[in-house]
Amino acid sequence: AGHLPLWNSLNGMGAPLAANYQSALFYPPTWLLLPFYLMGGAGGLAMGETWSVVLHLIWPGIGMVFLMRKLGCGKFAQAVAALAFSLSGYLVTRATFLSINVAVAWLPWVILAAEYLTGERKPGLKAILGSSLIIGLLLLAGHAQTAFYTLLLAGCWVLFRQSCFGWKSTGKVVFTWGLSVLLGCGLAAIQLIPTAEYLMQSQRAAEIGYDYAVNYSFLPWRFLTTLMPNLFGTPADGTYLLKADAYWEDAIYIGLLPLILGLGALILAIWMKHSDDSLRIRGMTIFLAVVSVIATLIALGSNTPIFPFLYNHVPTFDLFQAPARWMIWFVFAFSVMAGIGTEAWHQPGKWGRFWLNLTLALGATMTVVALLAGYLVPEIPGVFIKAFTIFGISIVLGCILAKTNPLPSEKEGSRVSIWRWAVVLFVSLDLLLASWGFHQGADPSLYEKATAAAKEIKAQADGGRIYISSDDLQQLQYDTFFDFRDFRMDGKWDALANAVLPNTNLYGGLSSLNNFDPLIPRLYNQLLTWLDFDDEEDHSDLLHYVGLTLVEIVEGEGGRSQFESFSGCLRFRWADCQLYVRADCLREMAPGSTEQSFNKEAEIVVIEERPDKLTLRVVTPAHGWLTVYDLYYPGWQVQVDDRAAKLERIEIFFRGVELEAGEHIVFLNYQPPSFFIGFVITLGSLILMVVLWIRIRKSG
Repeated sequence: AGHLPLWNSLNGMGAPLAANYQSALFYPPTWLLLPFYLMGGAGGLAMGETWSVVLHLIWPGIGMVFLMRKLGCGKFAQAVAALAFSLSGYLVTRATFLSINVAVAWLPWVILAAEYLTGERKPGLKAILGSSLIIGLLLLAGHAQTAFYTLLLAGCWVLFRQSCFGWKSTGKVVFTWGLSVLLGCGLAAIQLIPTAEYLMQSQRAAEIGYDYAVNYSFLPWRFLTTLMPNLFGTPADGTYLLKADAYWEDAIYIGLLPLILGLGALILAIWMKHSDDSLRIRGMTIFLAVVSVIATLIALGSNTPIFPFLYNHVPTFDLFQAPARWMIWFVFAFSVMAGIGTEAWHQPGKWGRFWLNLTLALGATMTVVALLAGYLVPEIPGVFIKAFTIFGISIVLGCILAKTNPLPSEKEGSRVSIWRWAVVLFVSLDLLLASWGFHQGADPSLYEKATAAAKEIKAQADGGRIYISSDDLQQLQYDTFFDFRDFRMDGKWDALANAVLPNTNLYGGLSSLNNFDPLIPRLYNQLLTWLDFDDEEDHSDLLHYVGLTLVEIVEGEGGRSQFESFSGCLRFRWADCQLYVRADCLREMAPGSTEQSFNKEAEIVVIEERPDKLTLRVVTPAHGWLTVYDLYYPGWQVQVDDRAAKLERIEIFFRGVELEAGEHIVFLNYQPPSFFIGFVITLGSLILMVVLWIRIRKSG
């Protein structure tokens, strides 16, 4: 819209926008979506996001190719490792969790950067600049949890890899890595510093609650899905059986064959007498196995005493929810191990052929038994029959590929090429089948309907805010539209467009009292807590203080809603006395109890309003205070008649300014110092990197 995207005035009672980390407004690919919006509006933007999702599934695959090449593996191993990671259940099922989709794509690249900084030789300036750029992009991608886990894994990688070359130069390598991270943070400072300020002003300023932190702990039953990804069904077709589990949070399938190859690499590393310098199988594989075990133990969350101990005694474990997301270490480690195992894959010997034949027979038997069980015992859930049938067929096909592995002497030739392509095709189809249909698509016209609905309701709201209670929201979101066990949206799209759920109010410029960002201001969160009280009278009293004009109420099933008028207060109010209200008594205030304090003869006219600016003409009959019923937040400044004035926090949550009698021009604008400090640091870091790069180019 042509405004500096610092403040979102339409959600909650206003909230920082650029400082909201998951908005990723300073991540360069985000701005590539602008042409899609200019050409097709919100629907065009959705199409652009779709392409972004696809490209951010391809990008980590490319990163895995370069990483495996750096580790000494050939093209065949590179392909298997890349497919196992980029098409893994962890990445694909989270694809439309846009910030995770973008951030996790940089994990292989960050590890690759770490690999270039280790070794016997001193890393060059080019490697340091490249690493800094990659880290900067990771930090701008918009998901702090994934970025933190990635950098932590990279730090472990640096220490391990350097130990392989001796500890003499470890100090220099650690310093170089730290310098790269510091410069990367400098590149991302325009995002990190405002976000840090927002974090301190948010509901997460202290630790998050334990119950919230252990939400989405990895479910032990889901270990079975490393072999059969949809053993318990899938939300893609509405067959998911586990009520207390979110499918995507525990999805870690990397493919049956890559998993076996990874385990094979581990067995080989354990029994090897001498390390293979070309592949570094022994040390690398054992390190990756340890990483997998550590990730698994933490990811189990509340299911073991380990995570509770870490939550209570180790910093950072109380910052994020969903311990299952630690399994990104497991997925990455086993994908690399799969590449190592592929490189060491050879035609089986005598005993190997015996076990292969036995396994092939087992797979064929499992397939037949599963099909017969489905026919003879209809009480068995169909998802079990389907999962065991696919598992049995996969075992048979995998054994056939292993038995037909060309002889070591046949390193090249058409037979080898055909066999390798068959393996790649098998891995690809296995992974695609596992997550097929998981993400539902919609016609772009859906966004036109949502925009029209938001504009229509905006007209009804007459400049005020709308609100939906937490109970009605729960019914609409999770009981009607977004069932965790069934993602199918057949026949629901139109109702969804008209429901004005978060954050479709933005399409029509509609102001909503609700805000569903991951970070929300602490004052606003306090207000929401009060609004959830069961006492309807208290609930109604509170709503009079937030400029509400419409309340969304759910009617029956199917997502039908109606919007009822609410006689709330105006957005602006002048009082001849300043009203300070303690937090413990605001709920007890009825609107009429302070009626005598407000002079209704004051004239308040909006001259200009933008998301981060507001200009009012105020004519007051006496000395008093102007209250703007938008959220008080650091960074907002006020001028009265072109002179700086003090911005007051009135009635706990809102902005106010003291005025003398007469006519005044009141100008409020949002100019957070954190943004400008971050901008200067980012600009300085960019200039430094460009200067150093030019110096490198000139020196040849």
